[in-house]
Amino acid sequence: MSKDNQKKPKRSAKNELRALKKTDLYQLAIHLLEITPEANRVVSKWINKKAKKAVLAEAREVVEKERINPNDELLMEYWDRVQSIRSVSNEPSLTPLQKQRIQQRMNIISELIKKKQVSTEAKFAFIDEMFSEYRQTKSEFGDILIDTLFNICKKDDDWEYLIKKLEEKAGRKENRLIMDIYRYHLKNTDQYLKKRVKHLYSGNDYWELTTFYKRRKKVKTAVETAEKGIAKGTGSLKELYGFLFNHYFSTKDITNLQRISQAMIKQGSKEPELLERLFRHNSSQKDYATAKDILLLWYESLRDGGHYDEYIRIKHYLKKMREHLKKADWKRIKPEFLEYVRQQNISDYLTFCWEKGMKKEIVAIILETQQMKHTDAQLLRLCDEFAEKLQDEFPGEIVEYYWQRVYKTVTRGKPQTIAKCIGYLKKAKKIYAGILKDEAAWERRFEDFHNDFKNHPSFPHEEMKGL
Repeated sequence: MSKDNQKKPKRSAKNELRALKKTDLYQLAIHLLEITPEANRVVSKWINKKAKKAVLAEAREVVEKERINPNDELLMEYWDRVQSIRSVSNEPSLTPLQKQRIQQRMNIISELIKKKQVSTEAKFAFIDEMFSEYRQTKSEFGDILIDTLFNICKKDDDWEYLIKKLEEKAGRKENRLIMDIYRYHLKNTDQYLKKRVKHLYSGNDYWELTTFYKRRKKVKTAVETAEKGIAKGTGSLKELYGFLFNHYFSTKDITNLQRISQAMIKQGSKEPELLERLFRHNSSQKDYATAKDILLLWYESLRDGGHYDEYIRIKHYLKKMREHLKKADWKRIKPEFLEYVRQQNISDYLTFCWEKGMKKEIVAIILETQQMKHTDAQLLRLCDEFAEKLQDEFPGEIVEYYWQRVYKTVTRGKPQTIAKCIGYLKKAKKIYAGILKDEAAWERRFEDFHNDFKNHPSFPHEEMKGL
């Protein structure tokens, strides 16, 4: 079959119309209206029909909007229950049962909202209600409300609305929450920074901003922020000092290392690990004045560090001192350091003296303690321990210590102190007989003691018979 005999596809008016542009369709419609009187009636009828459909669709949309979502009502019902639990007591803090019941209902509310089972309008109305309650309470109930708010916000619009409510009456806590939203939820770095730099109070605030810059490789800005933090920040400055120390140490900036060492001393910062590093550095630089000051702060930090055993604490410190100090170094620092430790804590000082072989000093101190009006039990136990250790070398002094302990304990008259009194007498007798070889002296002192206290109501006559 020749090409001429092939049938060409029929041209369809509908297909042609679909291919036309809107402007061409408009011009065609105008042309038909001009040449065909009937076209006016057909077009008017068609337009009226379309208009009715549009109106009906709009009406249905309005009805849908006005129809109450049952979950919206349920949301407010649970909120009413929460408020009723809270209103039972006027106390600022919640009882454990109240807290548990409120938390259960708030969890249900969170699930309703997170599963998109409530309308946006209801969610925002609920947020308004919670903020109204939040501003009236400063108790842990307020913390539960904030936790719930952060739990139900998912979209950017939610977070923006929450920021708006927080900023209505923003204190330090609210500003902290706003910063968290910008940084972690909206990922809006510019707004976070704008807020952060306006609200820097504690060392932790400055440290947060320092780490922010550090992670973005803005080292210079991070250092500047940390420097401001150690000058203006309140509370712990440990991280800021640590960061600056690492930075200046890595850049071999000796001048600034010395400067922050002095700043730590002036502020009385007591961070053991950092002080140890600064002490090492200043010792290596032969800066004994700074090293001495840091050493004293280091001692304080270890003393007050919360270790379970004071002896372990001071021995740990002494061990570190031996690692770092040469004899010449110790000779420079020793007098002032020892006096400082002695004034601060006699127990630590006694342990230190024992480690350094200062036995005469120990004997003098344990005798001095018996002249004190008030002596804590721990110090007395330590004195007793050293008395036993030193009785062979200093029998005369130690036997005198035991007599002083005897006289002080017997006057208290308690059963437990009477037992101690007998124990001290036995120890004194043992020294007279075994070390001093002077039993006659024992007899004289014991007789004097007996005469002094034989009429005392708490004198242990029966217990004395075996001595």
